[in-house]
Amino acid sequence: MSANCPEVKFPEHRLYLPEKSNALPNTGADPVVAAAYAAASALCVQAGGDHYKKLTIQPIEYIHANGIPFAEGSVIKYVTRWRDKGGIEDLKKARHFLDLLIELEAKAAQEKAK
Repeated sequence: MSANCPEVKFPEHRLYLPEKSNALPNTGADPVVAAAYAAASALCVQAGGDHYKKLTIQPIEYIHANGIPFAEGSVIKYVTRWRDKGGIEDLKKARHFLDLLIELEAKAAQEKAK
C-alpha cells in the first residue's frame, strides 16, 4: 500500500534528479528540504504533480508487486493518470504501448511457429 507520506512541499525548481541516479535530488543549500528528501519514502516524492500520490495504491506499487513487464506497466500507468495529468494524450500513449505489445507478441508467436 502507498507510503504514509507527511505533508511536505518541495519547491518545483528542485524536483529533479542529478546525473547520478542514486543521488538525492538537488536541494541546494536548504537543509529543511534536504532532510525532507532524506526522510521521505520515494513514493512520497513526485516530480510534476500529485496525480499518483493521491491514489490508494500507486501504479508502480501494483506493477512491481505483480512483476508486470514494461509495456504492460506503461499501459497501467497511462490509463491510471489520464484524467489527472495528460488527458487524451495519455490514452493515446496507452494505446501505443498496447499496439507495440500486440505487434511484438504476434511476431514472437510467428517466430516460435517456424
